[in-house]
This record gives sequence, C-alpha cells and structure tokens, in this order.
Amino acid sequence: MIDNDLWEQMSDFNAAMNRSPKFKSVREKIDLARDNCLGLFMEVSELTDSFPWKPWKPGLEQLDRENLKREIVDCFFFLHHIADCFEIGPDELRQKYQSVMENNIKRYAPELTPPVNETIENEILQGEVK
Repeated sequence: MIDNDLWEQMSDFNAAMNRSPKFKSVREKIDLARDNCLGLFMEVSELTDSFPWKPWKPGLEQLDRENLKREIVDCFFFLHHIADCFEIGPDELRQKYQSVMENNIKRYAPELTPPVNETIENEILQGEVK
C-alpha cells in the first residue's frame, strides 16, 4: 500500500496542479472522478503494452521493466485522484484492504488463518505463500 507520506505528496501535487477536489460540489467531484477513471483505463492499456502479449510479434521473452514500473506508478496516481475525490485516505484503504484480504484468504487460501497479520500479508504480496 502507499504510505501516508507518499499519499500526502500526491495530494499536494494535485493541489499544485489545481486538481484538488476540495471545495468542489458533489457533481464536480463525480465528474472529476469519472475523468480520472477514464485516465486510469488509458494507463492500464499502456501498462498492458509494457509486456509482450502479441504472439505474432517477435520478442515475447522481453519485458520493458522500467516502463512497467512507470505505468504502475501512473495507475497509482489516477487511483489516488479517484480516492481523493471522495476523501478516502490511506488509512481507510488499508482497513478495507485488510478486510478484503481476510475474505480472500477464507475463500482461496483457507490454510492461512485470518485475521491477516503483517507477516502473512507481506508473504502474500511477495508471492511467498505456497
């Protein structure tokens, strides 16, 4: 997850770019969130192009790792903008993440015992859980 300092940095950037949803009407916030959803779709498309997926093109073993990281960061920016429109912060997202992970573990990895503790969460995120 994104830590609080990085979240604040992204919020400050939004404010400097005059894209902060503060002091906007509900309608304006919804419009801004929708625009950011569309931007996110485009970034996900660019993310898809970071790894080879076209079987008719040579170089399926090559991965543009730097571009992959860049596009993931761009996706985070749009996700932050969307959350910011509705004043959803990192603490709320962290709590929701924990809740979703507990549910996912119950459904897909019942051998792990909820609630998800930090060690299990880190293992899951790093792909170390078998």
